[in-house]
Amino acid sequence: MSDKKRLEEQIEETREKMYCAYMNNVDFLDVLIISQQLDCLLNKLEKLRKEKPSHW
Repeated sequence: MSDKKRLEEQIEETREKMYCAYMNNVDFLDVLIISQQLDCLLNKLEKLRKEKPSHW
């Protein structure tokens, strides 16, 4: 599996995790931590996009 595909799957899983946490009234700080994890993954994807534009 390519780095891009793996990262996209991690992003989607983290996005779903954050949404479920929010919908289940999980503590705000826990939702914030998940959100920061999602931001980190999105930043990695953006960095990958800039490094390997031919894969897009």
